[in-house]
Amino acid sequence: MNALTMRGRTVCFLAILAAISGTVRAQQAVSIPEGNASGATEYYRGFKSNPYSAQPPSLLLIPSTPGARQGGVWLRSDKSGLYIWGQVDGGEPDWPEQKREILAKDHIEVWLAAETDVPMPPIGWGNQFAWVELKSRDDCKKPPSHDGKDVGDPATCEQWYTDQIHYRSRFKRLFLRQWLIAENHVVEAYASAAYSDLRATLFNEFLPAALEPKGIEQIQTGTRATPDKMGERPTGYGFYVFIPYGAFPPTRQLELRDLLLMVDVFSPAPEGKKMGAYSSTSATREWGNPASFNHVRLDPPRRFALSPCQSPLQEADLYDRKYPAWFFPAQASDHATIVSADYIAANPAEGYMYGPGGVSPQFRKYQHFWKPLQDGAWICGPPLTWRKDDVVKKARFVVDEEWFDARPLPDGWSLARSGPSASTQSRFASGQCGAATVASLDMYAISPAGEISQAFKFSHVLRCFSDDPQAADFEISPDWQRITIYQFFTESGKFDARPHWDSTTYCLEDHAYQRCAESKDATPPNPPNFPEFQ
Repeated sequence: MNALTMRGRTVCFLAILAAISGTVRAQQAVSIPEGNASGATEYYRGFKSNPYSAQPPSLLLIPSTPGARQGGVWLRSDKSGLYIWGQVDGGEPDWPEQKREILAKDHIEVWLAAETDVPMPPIGWGNQFAWVELKSRDDCKKPPSHDGKDVGDPATCEQWYTDQIHYRSRFKRLFLRQWLIAENHVVEAYASAAYSDLRATLFNEFLPAALEPKGIEQIQTGTRATPDKMGERPTGYGFYVFIPYGAFPPTRQLELRDLLLMVDVFSPAPEGKKMGAYSSTSATREWGNPASFNHVRLDPPRRFALSPCQSPLQEADLYDRKYPAWFFPAQASDHATIVSADYIAANPAEGYMYGPGGVSPQFRKYQHFWKPLQDGAWICGPPLTWRKDDVVKKARFVVDEEWFDARPLPDGWSLARSGPSASTQSRFASGQCGAATVASLDMYAISPAGEISQAFKFSHVLRCFSDDPQAADFEISPDWQRITIYQFFTESGKFDARPHWDSTTYCLEDHAYQRCAESKDATPPNPPNFPEFQ
């Protein structure tokens, strides 16, 4: 008698015991050891045989309705992803021939989430003066306050609030995956349906596009009928599912260890019914509720890092409020796998937004970037950070990605560059000249021990007042030893004004730039090096 047969006889007892004791099986962590099908596979109509069938299954399939198939599920993981093998009884399967038949025929469902819930801010929005939160539709009836907390037209506000309730229910579903599997076919049903609903109602700029399910084409599946002892009549079937990390939903675990997983096996639906009898690996199964799934644990965990500088998984909004961030796992490596972007669920905010708009929350992306330095060190942004081995030093500076670069110096120091960058004078682009362009360039000196200091800083508002420069350009020598700033003035408010270019040159001395030349009647680069400031 094999392990599956012995365990199969205990299924009913375990189900009854769970019901009596109230045990929440999803909270009992089941270890997923390392291992895959490499070196122990055979192919039969796309199915990879289970190399661990002689071992006890990781999870039992518990009949939830009379007549459901019984069996077990084996789980393994490696650097590529999650491996699932299953074996069930019950005779030859009746697989669907079209997508529309899948729920009514034999099929397998695999549910996966990395978190039990999706924290979100209260429904609301923000402007340059205030952060507006709505606890209910009644908050839309507040009288005008003229302090930035005005909700605008009450009817419009109430409709927007109602729309956000619908949006949020779909938004949360995008953090969970439900794959329907039949032979070598796989369909993601739960998150994809939610995203399709949002796409039908929202303009593209409001869609949380990063959450659209991806990697479905990389999922590998297969099934194979189990013959009887005479090799004639099937007595059930086996199945195989490989889920790469690239198909996983987002997570907040840089050390990816704990997952919520559930496997269901469905039989064909009887006449007049939409779905047939089913078994589940979770005795507390609730459709679409990750907290009711099996709690499984990768052993060893798969480690990820946000940039080589190991930035914390946390980002801030325009008000400098901190949010725990999400990321999407990728193909793992022997060491920490580097990811370059994280996301937060935060409310919309912009200047002069004195009423509701957009969606609450947005799924906002933050891009991280880096450059190698000497002796195996790294410099990373946006928060300017240095790392070498296990030593990490974060500076108070924030750098821009477009021209971010680094250069070694002969004495072992390094220079890092941010800019030239264009921004607005106000982060909300509000107030007098708040939307005016600010031209900036920053250089930083980095010691061999990772100490970071400002070596050069230029920042000037363009085209705000008449005595401000109306244009600018920059010239940086290839070795970064010289920086020349060009500024164009009209001085229209002066009696003897005439348009002209000024230039100021700075030379690198002892890890800082000093003014070394200037001209009040300069000739700028032609064509401009940075035409965005013209």
